[in-house]
Amino acid sequence: MSLDKRSAVVALSVLAIDQISKFVVERGSAPFFLSQQTPGIIFGYDLPGFWDFYLTAGLLLVFVFVYFRYLRMSPASIGSALIIGGAFSNLADRLLGGTVTDFIDLGFTVMNFADLGIFAGIFLLAYKL
Repeated sequence: MSLDKRSAVVALSVLAIDQISKFVVERGSAPFFLSQQTPGIIFGYDLPGFWDFYLTAGLLLVFVFVYFRYLRMSPASIGSALIIGGAFSNLADRLLGGTVTDFIDLGFTVMNFADLGIFAGIFLLAYKL
């Protein structure tokens, strides 16, 4: 499988796993997770109005441009795919419902699989570059 296809599979997998897990948690099918609707961006920071959406969408567009221009065929492409998949999943939530569902309690913050994918992608990207 080529690097391009592998990156696409990784991004779509993060998106699918995150959306399915949110669906399961929101329906109460996973009682050991506590669903929390987060209106803000990372770590619950909430910007006024629609700025959360605009900031997320703008940063995602810039990152996708950088990915296709510089990172697509590099060893860092898998890290980039993790970031893109997670960002698209959270952006879809924000676009469709105005909030993002978080349910993985880490003690200092509550996250979802998209957030974990984004953080894993950032660390992988930093390591590979």
